[in-house]
Amino acid sequence: MAQIAQAAYARRKTIARCCCIAVTICGLVWFGGGIGVAADAEKAKDSFFDVPLLDDSFLSSDAPPDEFLSAERPGLEAGSADDVVEPAFWAPLLGDGPILKDERPMLGEPATGEVFPAPACRRPGQYSNAELSEDETGLLRMPSLFGPAGRHRGVGQPLLCESWRYRPFGAGWFMGLMQGSPMIDDWAGANGGFFGGYRLTWDYDHYWGCEFRYGFGSLPQWDSARAKIAQQQDDTLHGLGPDDPRRQRYDKRRDMDINVWDVSFVYYPWGDSAWRPYALLGLGGARIGFQDRLGKNYTNRVLAMPMGLGVKYRWNSRWALRVEVLDNIIFGANGVRTLNNLSLTAGVEVRFGGTRKAYWPYNPGRHYW
Repeated sequence: MAQIAQAAYARRKTIARCCCIAVTICGLVWFGGGIGVAADAEKAKDSFFDVPLLDDSFLSSDAPPDEFLSAERPGLEAGSADDVVEPAFWAPLLGDGPILKDERPMLGEPATGEVFPAPACRRPGQYSNAELSEDETGLLRMPSLFGPAGRHRGVGQPLLCESWRYRPFGAGWFMGLMQGSPMIDDWAGANGGFFGGYRLTWDYDHYWGCEFRYGFGSLPQWDSARAKIAQQQDDTLHGLGPDDPRRQRYDKRRDMDINVWDVSFVYYPWGDSAWRPYALLGLGGARIGFQDRLGKNYTNRVLAMPMGLGVKYRWNSRWALRVEVLDNIIFGANGVRTLNNLSLTAGVEVRFGGTRKAYWPYNPGRHYW
């Protein structure tokens, strides 16, 4: 019966691994398909921002607006100045030659004569941190304990025309390796094996966020020399001969199964930048299960605490990449010692949610999901 149960357990484990690999392949295909679209969008955005932007230097308290809104072009017939305008500050956008009023860009309400400057949106590095002290995302910002007043510290490619908080929520998956540790002193332990899972994130501040993680792994198990001797003695007591093949039943690979679920707080010291290193500390639970060489099954559901470091990279407005190193602390119980299982994982996030400001008067706000 024990061999039948072990065979069924092995089949279930194989099916679970195949499902995990299939989900990962589908995600990579989806991610690869989105890269081409994202690249085209980035090229289009770059070509737009290559055009010199407007600023408010042409607005002056001692200069009438008419000097900037219209000017007569030499050589035109009298009375035609109302139909033709030549604003100097539109020249970089529309080139040389007369510009009809109907062709003027909509920078405000032309009927009232008011002029509104274009939004201050330039490439990274053109603004100091002090100039970005106001939260430009339009979202509620919770109090920051250690972050400065600005959105970023000026390093890691600061985001000036975009923000992580435009889409503050994220969902993704991760996979990598976990290094096991001794589970029972001088008796049993675990080596390195597969570890992966899923994650939900929420960046409620430019410097702070929180996330929920569910992870699972399968780590090869090892037995000490003392445990092997004890198993041989136990087999002798139960009447197994020296050449009985059942004495080698534990020599095959056996895995320790591990599941973790936790909630963590994340601190981003660089703030709202494309490259975003972070420190993580959380609290949750874990389940571990394994069998020793005497046939005793251990199944513990205990407290767990992840802590570690990582870095995120904002690929585009929808996709982000991340790599992290964590110490998955699993507290001991029922004869099993506290585990310190180090994990190295890489993952992908899909960003969504949030609102963003739009500066054009005909569409003052947009909602992004």
